[in-house]
Amino acid sequence: MPTDISDADYQLNLSFAQKEDTLWAKAEFEVASEQISLNSLPRVQVNAMQLPRLEVQNQQHELIATGDNFKLIFDTYKGVIKSYEYQNVPLIEKVPETSMWRAPTDNDNGFFGNAKRWIEHGLDKLQHRCARFGWNATDNRLDVHVETVDAPYTIKAASHSYYTYSVYGDGSVRVKVRIEPQANLGHLPRMGTRLKLNGDLNQAIWYGRGPQESYADKKSAAYIGLYNSSIANMHEPYIRPQENGAREDTVFAALTNGLGLGLVFVGLPNFVFTAHDYSDEALTRASHDYQIERDGGTWVNIDYKQGGLGSNSCGPEPLEQFKLKAEDAEFEYVIRPFSNGVHDLFQLASELPE
Repeated sequence: MPTDISDADYQLNLSFAQKEDTLWAKAEFEVASEQISLNSLPRVQVNAMQLPRLEVQNQQHELIATGDNFKLIFDTYKGVIKSYEYQNVPLIEKVPETSMWRAPTDNDNGFFGNAKRWIEHGLDKLQHRCARFGWNATDNRLDVHVETVDAPYTIKAASHSYYTYSVYGDGSVRVKVRIEPQANLGHLPRMGTRLKLNGDLNQAIWYGRGPQESYADKKSAAYIGLYNSSIANMHEPYIRPQENGAREDTVFAALTNGLGLGLVFVGLPNFVFTAHDYSDEALTRASHDYQIERDGGTWVNIDYKQGGLGSNSCGPEPLEQFKLKAEDAEFEYVIRPFSNGVHDLFQLASELPE
């Protein structure tokens, strides 16, 4: 083992196996395991002046940023990313938006009535209205500031969200988010952002917990590692469709097409990652797996946190330390274009524009 581990990410995996056959287990049967983090992935700040030149145009209700093989368009009226293309391939179909809803688990629907309370507050039907849009640009960076009011129809706002997008000439987009939920919401199912990507981005590579799903109160058996899966296989076919497939403590997650082209999301320092070929709304509506409506897109949640699941189908609730309280939250991640064979994922995740 190197004496200096400060320049990389190291996880020590320990496994204890049965030495000999016994009445209850064969030799080499694993009886215990543990993972110890020795060092987290280092982060290096890259000066924007070292990156390709960025061109910005303001046309009617569009703010257009172009750089090295990419084009990004903001809708200045709606305050959202309208499109993102890399190497002339459209990658983003629906913009980052605040998400505080998950398809209720059996426990969410249990005796404590959490899902019912979330629905009463309209968390399943949030609409996002742009309250403010502002921007400023240099030759190497565009900063866009957006404030949104997140509310269902006819019900008062559930939250206010504040986004800062910093766009760089290499196509990187640093996303800073502040969500201010109403205090009367109690504890929440999730707090984060959601995007809809081009459905051709149907392969995932992530560095975080896996390979199976993991949640705040159910993750110790999912070890940090580099994993890959098709998006379709990230669905967990529970008897009744419900929230599934989250990966805790994700450092980065890349979504690519069959040619290895796509986007990588880099956490600062990490996030909860979920990707499916259906939306949360479609999952909520379905009573059986065959009823889940696929719309041809890849839906990605980049969450600050998800609330714990608890246990059984009717309780107990998650322990207090795993409940996600309705309190102001700030988090940050970077979206970067990725092409397999051209970029190194760990380098993209460690060398970030400032």
